[in-house]
Amino acid sequence: MRVFRATDRFWNSNRWLSLINVEEMIEIKTEKNLRSVQRLSFCYLCGKEFRQGDKVTRDHIIPKAVFLTQDRTKPLILPTHEKCNQEQSITDEITGQLISTLNKKYPARKNIRLKLSIQNESNVRHPVLVLEGIDLRGVIARWIKGFHATLYHEYLPHNTKHWFEPPVSVGQRKGNSVVFNKIGPYIPLIVETIKKNRKAGRLDRIECFNSKCVYECTWERLDDGRWACFFALKIYDWENLGDLLNFPKKGCVGWYMPPTSKPESAVEGVTRFLEIPCRNTEPLNPFE
Repeated sequence: MRVFRATDRFWNSNRWLSLINVEEMIEIKTEKNLRSVQRLSFCYLCGKEFRQGDKVTRDHIIPKAVFLTQDRTKPLILPTHEKCNQEQSITDEITGQLISTLNKKYPARKNIRLKLSIQNESNVRHPVLVLEGIDLRGVIARWIKGFHATLYHEYLPHNTKHWFEPPVSVGQRKGNSVVFNKIGPYIPLIVETIKKNRKAGRLDRIECFNSKCVYECTWERLDDGRWACFFALKIYDWENLGDLLNFPKKGCVGWYMPPTSKPESAVEGVTRFLEIPCRNTEPLNPFE
C-alpha cells in the first residue's frame, strides 16, 4: 500500500513488513511539500513534456471549490499547461456547486451553473431531480489521470479503456423523458475487490484535502492476462448525492486499462488468488 496522506506532521516516514506487503507511509504538511513529492516533468492532462517558455500553472486535482474553506488545506496539486487547465474552468465550477450541496453551501442565484429540473418518469416511483449540462464521467476521468500521475509518475493516455461510475444515477434523455441506466454487475464486483484488498493491505492510496478526499486503487490481472486498475473515490459523503428515494445508494468506482501494462511500482491485488472474507452489507459502497 502506498499512501500519500496530508497531515500535520512533516516527513514522518514509517516502513514495516507484514505477511502480505510492505507499506510506505508518506505524510505531508504543506502544499509545497506535497508538490515536491509529486513534481512532474509533463502535463498530466495532455502528456506533453514541459519545455522552456511553456505557460505552466498549478491545478488542484479535485477543484478547491468543492471543499469547505477549512478543508482546502493539504490539497493535491499538479503542474499543467495553462491552456489545458483553463479548458476545464466551467466544468470545475459546476462540479464545485454540485458537491458543495452536501455541506449546505449554495451559490447566489446569479451565479448558479447547475441546470436542474424536476421530472416525473414512468420508470421510477417518485419525481426525479435531473441534473444536465455536465459529464460526470468525464470529470472523474480527468481526476483519475491526476491520481495516476501522482502515484506512478506517468501519463495516462486518452485512449485508455475505462469505465467510471459516478455516485449518482446516470441516464439519457430521449425526447421529453429520461431513461436511467441499470446498475451493472461489475459495480458490486469492483466494490468487493476494493474492500477485500483494503483488508489485505493491497491498495495504493491518496488522501488529501484535510482527508475529505480519499482515492484507493489496486491492480488485478484479467483472464486474458492484461492488467486493469480498479479504484474507488470518496469526497465527503458524496454517495448521498444520488436520488435515494428511487435508486440505491452507491459510491464512485471504476476501472481502467492503460494501453501499456501495469506501472512497475503499482500494487498487485490478491483477490484472484485468496478468498478474503469481508463485511459487505452495502455492495455498492466501497467505503462502507
